[in-house]
Amino acid sequence: MLGTFFEAILEGFRGSPAENLPALREDVLAVLRSNNQLLEAARNEPSGGPGWREGLGMISQFGRSLFDALIALEFSAKDSHEDRYAQQLEPALGRLAIDIRAGFHYIAECTHAWRFHIPPPGLHLEEDIAQLEARMAEVRPTGFQFTQAEILRAYAVQLHLKQIAQLLRASRVETSRAVGEAQK
Repeated sequence: MLGTFFEAILEGFRGSPAENLPALREDVLAVLRSNNQLLEAARNEPSGGPGWREGLGMISQFGRSLFDALIALEFSAKDSHEDRYAQQLEPALGRLAIDIRAGFHYIAECTHAWRFHIPPPGLHLEEDIAQLEARMAEVRPTGFQFTQAEILRAYAVQLHLKQIAQLLRASRVETSRAVGEAQK
């Protein structure tokens, strides 16, 4: 659900806002509330194995953190239409967004299988972040050609994309540790 919300937010970045964005936001909030109820109910259940309560707690915590980061991204992307400055950050900006989408799907698969220790194949969020930062450094001297609003919006969006990427990675790694899996 968080991945779908992410995709809807990015649909509005440099394009028309997704019409279902408010409904998706409410759906995600409903899922987060349900997760909290599940976590509360799990505290009264007999042990489901080593670290399962800690794992549920981690997933719930990261879900809330990712939602907060997505709300910040939503505000950052608001009112962006054909931002030429952000276009200058391609292909690095787009690559990070694509890999974040894949990261959301991978974390959902990990949660479904309750296996978090295997790194996602072909997904290198840290490299994507480094490439975006390098591209931003290249584009920075051309900033005088763009409006201040475009520049600030692009910086805010990339900042939130980097935060989301880091949260996705941390959610898998930290949950793996909480449930006692060996790291690969």
